[in-house]
Amino acid sequence: MSTDTAVMTESIQNGAAEGYPQPPSLHWALVLLFNLLTQGTFGTIWVFFQAAWVRRIDPSSKALVVLAVALACGVPPIILVGESELTLTLWLVGLGYAGAFIWAYFSMRQSIEARFNLNLSGLMTLFFSVFYLQ
Repeated sequence: MSTDTAVMTESIQNGAAEGYPQPPSLHWALVLLFNLLTQGTFGTIWVFFQAAWVRRIDPSSKALVVLAVALACGVPPIILVGESELTLTLWLVGLGYAGAFIWAYFSMRQSIEARFNLNLSGLMTLFFSVFYLQ
């Protein structure tokens, strides 16, 4: 476990003792395994659990709403994948989906940093978001 993650875990556990709800806890390796076994479906669902927890510690967080919008944007490209006349439109919708998820991750990161007085890595949030915000 890296020092950054250890400090984050200790700070969040101390915060839980101060009246904050316990964060969703599932070892990152299990999250990765379930994500691989379900071809990404578990990761999509798990981030909603994380966002709901962030919403409980920071009621002003908009991450849950942004994720819901992102999920709504992510469904049409999956359904209409074979429609050649909609390729550019579907690509743009998919780009919006990815952008909204990244926005939600950084929104959750900001709420966690503010609530628990932490300094989390932006690169780790970008590349390992669902695992890093564990």
